Formats: sequence, C-alpha cells, structure tokens
Amino acid sequence: MPDWMQGLNERQIQVLQFVKKEGRITRREYKKLEGIRSTVAKQDFQSLLERGLLARQGTGPATHYVIPNSSRSTRKFGDH
Repeated sequence: MPDWMQGLNERQIQVLQFVKKEGRITRREYKKLEGIRSTVAKQDFQSLLERGLLARQGTGPATHYVIPNSSRSTRKFGDH
C-alpha cells in the first residue's frame, strides 16, 4: 500500500479516485455517492484537506474539491 493511502478509509480512497477521473466533487455528490451523513462527509474531506490530497475551491453552495496542483500531492496520489 502506498504511503499516501495509509490511514485512509475506503470512502476516502474512492472519492480520490472519483476526483481524479471527474476533476472535482461537491459534498452533496459525495454524500449521495457514499450514502453518508453530512458530518461524515465533512470529516472525510477535512482529513483529505489536512493531508494535502484534496484542495477546496469556491464558497458556500459552490464549494467543490479537486486534486491540488502541487507536484508533491500529485506525485503522492499517482504513486499507487
């Protein structure tokens, strides 16, 4: 298992794969895809943000999450 995956749950790995493929995701989309509560989605996104695996863009209802542009995080995510 690559270092960047350690400590992630299956939902978080799946959301990273989704964002890599689709380019972005909202919390509403994530809740619907995974069938989870808003608090769980918030915790998952916060963990991914803190690890530098996702970046937040926009505000309010327009908030969405993307893979950061930094080569460090892209390299980490690509090393699976």
